[in-house]
Amino acid sequence: MNREIVIPGGAGVYPLTGDVQSSAGSPTVRVTGLQGLPIESIVPDPGAVLTFNQNNAEWEPIQRACIQVNGISVSDDYDISVNAIHIEVNGVPAS
Repeated sequence: MNREIVIPGGAGVYPLTGDVQSSAGSPTVRVTGLQGLPIESIVPDPGAVLTFNQNNAEWEPIQRACIQVNGISVSDDYDISVNAIHIEVNGVPAS
């Protein structure tokens, strides 16, 4: 049980308002938005980051492209440079 409702005198944090949903005594709090803007209600893939989509005015989990070395993600930077003679992208030589 949430400890906030058992404080003598009822001086807890409920009711929660804004971008969250919960009720007194509930063990969970659900985030429904960021700064008043809704979050898509889907379970994100591992490694996804919340990104604001201006087309539907919602926060969406987006799987960012990343650089992998031998199947291990090593970077998700937007800009990269490689100082090498031979480069392959997904097993195909890059031109």
